Amino acid sequence: MPESPVEAERRYLQELAAAHPEKGLDLVDFLLHVMREYRLPQLQSLAAGIEEILADGGSASRVAADRAGLERRVPEEVAFRAREEMSADTKAAAHVRAAWTDVYGRHPNPSQGYREAVKAVEAAAIPVICPNDPTATLGKIIGQLRVQRDLWATSLSPQGRDGIDLAIGMLEVLWKSQLDRHGTPDANVPISVSLEEAEAALHLALTLVH
Repeated sequence: MPESPVEAERRYLQELAAAHPEKGLDLVDFLLHVMREYRLPQLQSLAAGIEEILADGGSASRVAADRAGLERRVPEEVAFRAREEMSADTKAAAHVRAAWTDVYGRHPNPSQGYREAVKAVEAAAIPVICPNDPTATLGKIIGQLRVQRDLWATSLSPQGRDGIDLAIGMLEVLWKSQLDRHGTPDANVPISVSLEEAEAALHLALTLVH
């Protein structure tokens, strides 16, 4: 009895995944995304089974916390801290979630991840530092902190140093290291940030948002 079209397609995908592991991971990533999109009830058990297989096999990929796809495996304490920030129902958390996907997702987009990290900090800082300017950028936030520095204090103030200066320094590192923020004729300036730079920006943003 000939196999049905569905069975033939299933066999083809299984053979493709076995012959090309990277394509197999793309298929799993797509399957999780579709099941999450359509809220299929089998998603939780399937995602748990996939994660167990990936972990047992020492894979560099893992199932994302929201089960919407695969992401690069990171130390659990790092992932736990990030999930805390991403779980909030805020605009900053939404940008952190987007940045995490762009940095650690199956198909990274470092430049977009860096931009989302900056947006996360802007979304968290504007209501506190520039409440009357909802369109303020990171540069304006830094300037406002400098002008009104006496209004602010940090929980930690190292001996001989100003905590606000250190906070401003962290913001400036995030702001001024985004080398692809504007167009420039300078041939020495890269047209996009590296994945390593985007990772560093994301983790700095997590600290600043917190």
